[in-house]
Amino acid sequence: VPEDNIRVAHFTPDNRELVFVTDDLRFERWNVESGKSVSIREVIVRASCLENELSPDGNFIACVDGEGSISLIDTRTGKRSYRKEKFYEFDFLEVLLWRTGGGSTDGDLATGFFRLEFSPDSKYVLFSRSNKHRSMVSIDGMRIAGSRNSLAAVDTATMKEISIGGELTKISTRPYTFISPDTILGSTESKLESAGVFSFPGGKRLSNLSFGGEAI
Repeated sequence: VPEDNIRVAHFTPDNRELVFVTDDLRFERWNVESGKSVSIREVIVRASCLENELSPDGNFIACVDGEGSISLIDTRTGKRSYRKEKFYEFDFLEVLLWRTGGGSTDGDLATGFFRLEFSPDSKYVLFSRSNKHRSMVSIDGMRIAGSRNSLAAVDTATMKEISIGGELTKISTRPYTFISPDTILGSTESKLESAGVFSFPGGKRLSNLSFGGEAI
């Protein structure tokens, strides 16, 4: 693949195609066997897409823009299929860091302000505020501003939000991954023993594990 600025890439679930999106939001789909391009599309968004993730099947790009709104873009049409305004409202300190480095994949900002994760079958996507690059301002012990948690799960078939519960709000701020369409591997705290396998979208602990790390 003659491309050197790939933002994220996946083999499709059937391993027949390689899909990727570049830093400038150009989507490409390549046939593995023939080594030829199947589809190329320049994705144009009205607002900036400072952080993004590509679904495993290559059909959707999850995006967080500079205003803290989230959206899903259909790579087959180039059109936006879902949008939620003001998913996250930045405080003034976060704005400074976001405007200068949000969405970077280098150095300290490799994790980003947000975590965007698709299920392996691309049926669901989770948008959440990560536990990185957070701020808090307090006066005389009283908090007046600071980062907060924010979480939304979307069904890509209906383009509607689904109810989520249990420990998912805590899990989604930290490194986690889908291990099946209905289970997530992650942790609720920084303690190694807080890790485990949890149901999705219920957030119920299914098993206990012990591990840690900045990525899964």
